[in-house]
Order: sequence, then C-alpha cells, then structure tokens
Amino acid sequence: MQSTPLLFERRPADDYIATVLELKAGAPVLFIKRVRAAARVPMAIDYRYLPAELVSDWTEDSAQGSPLHLLWQRIDIRSGDFAIEAGIAGPEEVEYLHLAAGAPVLIRTLRYRDDSGRLVMAGHTVHRGDLVRYLLNVPLSRDGARPASDVDRSGVHDD
Repeated sequence: MQSTPLLFERRPADDYIATVLELKAGAPVLFIKRVRAAARVPMAIDYRYLPAELVSDWTEDSAQGSPLHLLWQRIDIRSGDFAIEAGIAGPEEVEYLHLAAGAPVLIRTLRYRDDSGRLVMAGHTVHRGDLVRYLLNVPLSRDGARPASDVDRSGVHDD
C-alpha cells in the first residue's frame, strides 16, 4: 500500500472530535487525511485524529506509514474498537477514489485505547466497495483470557 497525505494539521478539536476522543472541546489534536493505494489504484481515504501531545514530534512523513504502528512504538495499546457499515460515495470519494457519485463504499470506524483506557486514536476509513474484503479471526477460549504473546505488534495490521 502507498499512502499519499492530503492533510496533516494540528487543530483544536471541534465538539464532534472532542466527543469521539473523549477530550474537551478545543483540545489540540493532530488530524491526518490520506489516500491509500495499491498498484497505483486508490483504495481508501483515511481520516485519523490523535491527541496532539502524544504525537508532538510527528511530521508529515509520519503519515506515509501506519500511525498505529508508530503509536505502538511509543505506548502500549490495549484495544481497538471497530464498526463497519455500508455507504455511498460522496464528493471526496468521487475525487480521490475515482468513483461515480452514489457508488457503494465500506466505512470502517475505529478507536484505539492505551493500557489506561485513554483514547489515543480515532477516525474512519472509506474503502471502495468494489475492491475491499474483510476477513476476521476471533480467538476463543473457555475462560476468555488471551495470552499477551498473541498480540501482534508487528505493524502488519493497517490502521
């Protein structure tokens, strides 16, 4: 996957983003918007919000790779919450993903928490509906415990 940053800016959190990140309105956040492509075909638009104090040293080059992997290098991330829903292409998807208006898209929202339960990243990704597939594996155990060694910190997961 190749990532092309579209926006990389520090800004005050509006009411919506403050609620999503469980911050006070006006708290500084880093906003990253980028297009991801495979074999030069645009596949998805990412929108990511992070508390600015966690990533004060990040530069626009940080948006080239995985923000999740960069966070993992500095803090312990405990969990990620995801929702996946169908949608239709609007003006940004038409422009950046080269879709027709109203084409199907898949929207994945995400929120990551650190070991203390604090939200460290939130956002969503809009995927082309014709070129995306999700496969899930759910580890099961009788007691609900999962060994820490099973946690993948390789950065292969794409946030």
